Amino acid sequence: MKKIIGKVLEKANTDEFDFVANKYFQGSYVEVMMKHILQEAKIIGEIIHREAINPYFEKATTINYLSDEDESIKSQSLYIIKVRPLAVIHKGHLKEVEFPPLPGSNVFEADESDIRLALEQKIKV
Repeated sequence: MKKIIGKVLEKANTDEFDFVANKYFQGSYVEVMMKHILQEAKIIGEIIHREAINPYFEKATTINYLSDEDESIKSQSLYIIKVRPLAVIHKGHLKEVEFPPLPGSNVFEADESDIRLALEQKIKV
C-alpha cells in the first residue's frame, strides 16, 4: 500500500492545487485519486513550488519565548507544496484534467509509469 505524503488543501482548481505535508517530500511528481469522478482515476501532477511554514514563527514576539535547544519546534513545521496537474489517468488511458482534486484528498508519490504517460501527453500538447 502506498504511503500518504499529504492532503490537498482548499481552493484546488484544474490549473494548480496545494497540499500540506508534515514531512519534507523530495519527489517531483504526485498523484491524487479521483474516485469522485471515475473509479480508479487519478491526477498526476508536477510539483512547481515548495514552502515551509511553522506556527511558532507567525508572530515575532513568540521568538522571545523559544529556546535555541528546543528541537520540538522543528517538528511543528509544515510544508505547503504547489502542484500543476498534468493529466488524469484512468485504466492506462489519459484524460484531460476537467475537475480538480477534492480538498482533503490524500496525496501519494506518483508511479514512474504514470509519470511517463502524463509527460508524453504534455509533450504532445
